[in-house]
Amino acid sequence: MVEKGNLHALTENLEKFKGLDHQKFAEKLFEHRKGRYIAQNLEKFEGLDHQELADRLIQTGDAQYVAENMGKFKGANHNQIVEKLSKA
Repeated sequence: MVEKGNLHALTENLEKFKGLDHQKFAEKLFEHRKGRYIAQNLEKFEGLDHQELADRLIQTGDAQYVAENMGKFKGANHNQIVEKLSKA
């Protein structure tokens, strides 16, 4: 499914794919410049460092999606993220 370009559908249905390595899948999304799908569906991903993810999304040009989904970034320093967003 990943190779066929169905990344959005796969991300939206992530909870249905048992045994999928979420970290590796997130990397695949970044490789395909689809990091926004992670931010939009962050509650479905397990084992990701939300602070690191927010920083990376901002650095790769997906700052808008971090801002729109700020409440999903659990355990992250929101003040730090806002500061970085203001500079993006």
